[in-house]
Amino acid sequence: MKKIILIFAFVSLLFSLSAQRDSRIHLDRYRAMHQALRFKLLGGYILPITGYGTLPKESPSFGAEIGYEFFTNNNKDWTVQWRRPIFGIALQTTYLGNPKEMGWEIALYPYVRWELLTLEWEKNRNFVLSARLGLGLAAMTETNPFNTSHFGFFGNFGLEGHFKLTDYDWIMLEIGFQKTNNGRLYSKHNSPNISPIVSLGYSFHFGGYQERPTNEHRSAYTRGLPYDFMLDIGMDAGFRDKDQYSWKDVPVKTSLHIGYLSKITNCWATGVGLDVDIVARSEESGLSFDKRFRPGIAWSNKFTMNRFRILFDWGLFIYDPERPSKYFYEYNILFGRHAWNYYRVGVGWRLYDNLVFQIVIHSQGFRCDYTGFGLSYEIPFKMGKFVDGKTRKSKNYQIWHEEYEDGIPHNYIHKVIE
Repeated sequence: MKKIILIFAFVSLLFSLSAQRDSRIHLDRYRAMHQALRFKLLGGYILPITGYGTLPKESPSFGAEIGYEFFTNNNKDWTVQWRRPIFGIALQTTYLGNPKEMGWEIALYPYVRWELLTLEWEKNRNFVLSARLGLGLAAMTETNPFNTSHFGFFGNFGLEGHFKLTDYDWIMLEIGFQKTNNGRLYSKHNSPNISPIVSLGYSFHFGGYQERPTNEHRSAYTRGLPYDFMLDIGMDAGFRDKDQYSWKDVPVKTSLHIGYLSKITNCWATGVGLDVDIVARSEESGLSFDKRFRPGIAWSNKFTMNRFRILFDWGLFIYDPERPSKYFYEYNILFGRHAWNYYRVGVGWRLYDNLVFQIVIHSQGFRCDYTGFGLSYEIPFKMGKFVDGKTRKSKNYQIWHEEYEDGIPHNYIHKVIE
């Protein structure tokens, strides 16, 4: 799961850098809003993982998927910043190659797709190369050493080639990989189970692939993030490995996060963050308070797509009561429980004003520690409109509020720094 999101963060960074203060894509034309229905057949296999010799590795997997897509155009700034993404939702069923130990998997997941390259002749698009990333939920008929529960998070990443037959009919060819991981949401998870896939499909576009003149009154430059810097305060909680304990003894973990983020591009902000993991309940009775918390400092990143947020932090533990005395000690990257570094990978949705609901996967090293559900409150600061007549420098900052058309209501201006 983390590798998929790492790739997503990297691609997001490339798009945001390339779109920074860039003119609108095809300023005089834009893609009309329309939908598409997709069908595809897929095949693949689970990569061999040492340590699980009882699982057959020679059996291929296969499946089918149905999806529905919604296209965006240039009429919103955030769609231009993210290269006019295409959103979809898909339902997939997959035979995992071993009915006794692996069984079948059913996944429902939303995804986003970007067009990377188009080839045209006779003023028509005849080939489109795109990247697709999906994150959702999966259910499995059997538990196995790869995923010890019947439910988990599902990730899909691939490159798709779309070949035009008519304005309405397209053939799809995809190469990519998939992954299922329960995120230690309910029970432990031992190892990655990445599956390379190849798929062949058909897509029907309702209304055809049309282009029309854009609104000329809109600015030729996209509006960037509406703030200069931000304070981010969040809290989430989750529990780990319930199958090992009774409900009254299951370890409940809470995480507090405080971050300072500065705008880098028109959809990416980065900075530093302070994290504190707290074990509210422990499997060890009588655990003292100083053994229950683990602080760390991180490089924090937030990617903004309208109301949607993507979080990616990499940090170092300042104090860990369970680690050896030597700080940068050796540990098993995949299976080791205690590490000196950690990740926070998550997604969020802005509910109202600056309040965001988020799901965050916490790790120790490269191993998932637990999945937390919680809220964060963003406090974005924007340089004020009042300028000193002599120095021409702004003398105050204002808190930005997204629920208002101009961000800040006229009767609700905060002079924070003077």
